[in-house]
Amino acid sequence: LQDEWETLGNAGVEDDSLWEQFKGYRNQFNDKRRNYFDNLTQVHSENETKKLDLIKQAKELAKKTDNFRETSEKMNGLMNAWKTIGSDKDDELWNAFNASRQGFYDERTAFFTERDEKQKESIRIKNALIEEAKTIAAAKDYGREKTDRMKALDKEWRAAGYSGSEQNDALWQTFTQAKELFWNGKREESQKRLQEAYDHKKSQLPIVREEINRLQEQEYETSDYERIRSIQRQVEEKKAFLEKLKSDIEDIEKKLNA
Repeated sequence: LQDEWETLGNAGVEDDSLWEQFKGYRNQFNDKRRNYFDNLTQVHSENETKKLDLIKQAKELAKKTDNFRETSEKMNGLMNAWKTIGSDKDDELWNAFNASRQGFYDERTAFFTERDEKQKESIRIKNALIEEAKTIAAAKDYGREKTDRMKALDKEWRAAGYSGSEQNDALWQTFTQAKELFWNGKREESQKRLQEAYDHKKSQLPIVREEINRLQEQEYETSDYERIRSIQRQVEEKKAFLEKLKSDIEDIEKKLNA
């Protein structure tokens, strides 16, 4: 602008007034420029202090790996704060700041990679347990060996760990269905055996009563002391057996109605 002014020549009576205005604006700019450079060292120093503080915070945050989501959000906050600050040593400070951040992100990546591998292994193990549970249930063998094995599957399932939000619940539901098929079948088999035992014992009641009556009639029909004593002992044994039958029937009824 100064160069252009000098090429324009004299503007007449207004020339001095115009020059004073032009010169005044130039002086304003030059004053501000001097102030800027006078304060630049202080500004750089303040910016450097701020960034050193951000570096320190980043180093401390990098140690907090118990909650990656929360720490990541705080790291992003530090990054946003960094972007608002200038510095005459930006490359050096940026390298220090980024090194702290990168250490955290590397550890986070390693954590999630390991977690994903564990979840894949968990899924593999649980699918195998599901297939075994289905096989056991389909066999309808409710003996001790298969029952104990079905119980052991639960422990192995828990030991397999978490399978990820996408599959964990679905796998558990499928596993539960296979287990319920077995346990429901076992309960039905148990109820069937109880019912058979109940029916058998109930059928014995009139037989035992009839045997007692017959023995008592035989007692009255003989005068042989030894024979009478023998019959009486048999009657007592039959009566004890009858009471045992009644008690067993009562216990079975409770189980059937439970």
